[in-house]
Amino acid sequence: MTTAQEIHTLKSVILLPFRAMLHPGEVSLRIFDDKWETKFSLSYLERFPITNTLQINTELCTLVIMETIHLFPGNKEEAKNWFEKNSAEVFSNYLLPRLNHFLLRIKYVNPNIFDTGVIRNVGDIDIVFWNLIYQEETIRSRAISTFFGSVSKPKDNSINYSDLNIAETIPKEWSILTRSVDLVNHGYFLEGFVVAFALLDEMVQQFVKSKLPLDPKEAEDLLRKIEKERLKTYLGPMIRLAGIESPLDNDSLKKDLAWINEKRNKIMHRGEECSREDAQGGLKIVLNILKYLKDKGNTDYCLPEKLGFWTEF
Repeated sequence: MTTAQEIHTLKSVILLPFRAMLHPGEVSLRIFDDKWETKFSLSYLERFPITNTLQINTELCTLVIMETIHLFPGNKEEAKNWFEKNSAEVFSNYLLPRLNHFLLRIKYVNPNIFDTGVIRNVGDIDIVFWNLIYQEETIRSRAISTFFGSVSKPKDNSINYSDLNIAETIPKEWSILTRSVDLVNHGYFLEGFVVAFALLDEMVQQFVKSKLPLDPKEAEDLLRKIEKERLKTYLGPMIRLAGIESPLDNDSLKKDLAWINEKRNKIMHRGEECSREDAQGGLKIVLNILKYLKDKGNTDYCLPEKLGFWTEF
């Protein structure tokens, strides 16, 4: 027997890191397949109150207050407990997509770059401040360093600027993986996933080409002729021909590779959406496979120790 879904109203005060040439206003919109309307109020504040005595300068920010419905199979007390425990996920996976759709509608209605060009898709790491309000009670608040930078000083040892004088070029694999994480943190899940997958495809091809017992030109010509199931072929029979243990012999990596390849194809050929979980999972798979190749193939890849997703911070 399915438990009936109860209607619960959520509210959030959100401080965005940009200010467009728009006058304040409010609107109620039906978002996605919702059977209710979500109310958005857009305005500006010169000072944002943190406490009764402490405020920060927010002249260059935009304040959005949104109010929407969340269906939950429980009473108010049960819903409040659940919202408290899952507040970050509720904001990231439920409120934020609706906020981004609101911002996209603004740009669609007024595409003038001077008026709305600074408005963009936002991710968790962009939101200067947000809170989650249920039954007129704030049950969670979160802010980024931009917010706290207005009221506190950074640690003296946060960075040694002389360390920036590095002679070597920043490795491509490190740079692209890091930028893919940036894309995901800023809410561009599909783009981050696709960029990371392209890196994996390129790095795997280069790895196999360098390990095959063939002339480099012959190896390149051979790999270019592989059109179907490229990654599976590269990391299966081709890597075995090079005398290296295949990651497909590892059940976990084999399953991960099948998933990321299928997801990429659905995105590119069927227009399937890419969620935050898809993007983060895909990037982790890319990193794990590259770490495997680094270990098994004695390569000098420079890879991040871990991927810095803001939602996991």
